[in-house]
Amino acid sequence: MTIEREQDFVTVGQIRTVFGVRGWLKLLSYTEPADKIFSYQPWHVKVAGRWEVVEVEARGQSAGGLNIKLKGLDDRELAKRYINAEVAVRPEQLPALAEDEFY
Repeated sequence: MTIEREQDFVTVGQIRTVFGVRGWLKLLSYTEPADKIFSYQPWHVKVAGRWEVVEVEARGQSAGGLNIKLKGLDDRELAKRYINAEVAVRPEQLPALAEDEFY
């Protein structure tokens, strides 16, 4: 069993709240541009202090920003467990940086 540590990940966003009744969620992306977050897969999401891997099944955009539907999540009440969850990726999933840059 591998124990995931905070330093094993780079936070690229946060799930903010539920959106609609079918399990969709609002997403705050820390990437520039915001939709670049979708090019870094898989995502690791921290829920209740534990990291879990999630797959984005669908995505959209509304006036409030980005929206996502996680694979296998079809219920608003179940989606609530992801509110305020950090979205992270492993550092090796990100582009290489110059020596004076960091994530």
